[in-house]
Amino acid sequence: MYLLWDLYRFRRICPVFITAQIFMDNQDSCGVYADYINEAGASFNCTKPPIHAWAFQKMCAQNAFFLQKEIQEEAYESFCRVTDYWLCCRRTPGAVMPVYFHGNDSGWDNASVFHRGFPVESPDLSAFLIYQMDVLSRMAQELHRPEESAAWKKKADEMYGRFFERFFINGRLCAWYTPERQQIMEGDSLLMYMPLQIAYRMEKKTADELVRQMLERFEMPYGLATENPRSKYYKTGGYWLGPVWAPVMYLMIDMLRDNGYEQEARRLAEKFCRVTQIGLMSENYDPFTGDGYDDPAFSWPSCVLLQLLWEYPDLGEE
Repeated sequence: MYLLWDLYRFRRICPVFITAQIFMDNQDSCGVYADYINEAGASFNCTKPPIHAWAFQKMCAQNAFFLQKEIQEEAYESFCRVTDYWLCCRRTPGAVMPVYFHGNDSGWDNASVFHRGFPVESPDLSAFLIYQMDVLSRMAQELHRPEESAAWKKKADEMYGRFFERFFINGRLCAWYTPERQQIMEGDSLLMYMPLQIAYRMEKKTADELVRQMLERFEMPYGLATENPRSKYYKTGGYWLGPVWAPVMYLMIDMLRDNGYEQEARRLAEKFCRVTQIGLMSENYDPFTGDGYDDPAFSWPSCVLLQLLWEYPDLGEE
């Protein structure tokens, strides 16, 4: 998620694309982006989920600079390569769904989903990939590449066609420990509800039920806990085992709003704005007290706060 928020935090000015190009210019020949890049070099030990097209769409909607044809084409080509990486290099032989090799690949480093081991087929990864292919299909159409547009749509449809068969069991989404072909029963992670990003593809009753489950089990006084507090894996200050995280809050708010759950989205936006008054710009927060944890001055809570105040200007008056 580091790339996402570095790309997104300066959404109104053109130099943001320079940040994106740092990663695009260092994109590996297999298509994968570096996990991070600094003065010492680029690290490919881990990467992050394919949410880049989502972030780029957000920037396009808010700044016409990104609608320039040459920028659209450059972004499209790069997103195609990273999407192909997940399709070609992160699927075991004969598998439909991609896998995580490490908790850091998901951005949810120590989430309970990963306590069994790796590789893991997690529904959030497949959902992000489906969404990205849907965006690529639209981008290809706008760039007058109809055959590519149809190919991306077909790939997205095929993966979505197997999505619920693979991940939806007994009314809930689950992940799989690939080596033993076993459903992961450990913990109760909010990560299982990130597939709400593709709620626009789901039957309404299914999306409604997933939203209900998520809010019932994870919504706390100061936001969405990343692990259900009733889970034995929940840990106060446990990084991805309970605390509220700014990028997840924004992704969920955006997903809910885009899929018609506007009241719920606004309520979560209000909670995040309140938690920053207590925990300030911390890396993550306690879902019950609002206290900040870990790094006390992080970029993503500040950029999420500014973005939410831009989208909900009245919240700044409260």
